[in-house]
Amino acid sequence: MRRLAELQIIAKNSRATHPTLRFKRRHTQRYEQNIYERVQQSNMQQIGREEQLSYKEIKGIFEQVIKLKKKQQVGSQLSESLLMK
Repeated sequence: MRRLAELQIIAKNSRATHPTLRFKRRHTQRYEQNIYERVQQSNMQQIGREEQLSYKEIKGIFEQVIKLKKKQQVGSQLSESLLMK
């Protein structure tokens, strides 16, 4: 039982520092990007059935990817404007 608790702590800590897993997220960025792209070609219900995820999970992934894309776009624009000066 103690070993299980230790493994859970290790997994939790490694997930927080792993480059492709974001804190408190269950999926890799690559997987989330894949879901996002597939939803654009289909719909959330269909992808949810295919991946055995709830509508709420698919929607959360979709919104998270949109949020990251906006953040990256703003950062890119900021970098460009600083280079122009």
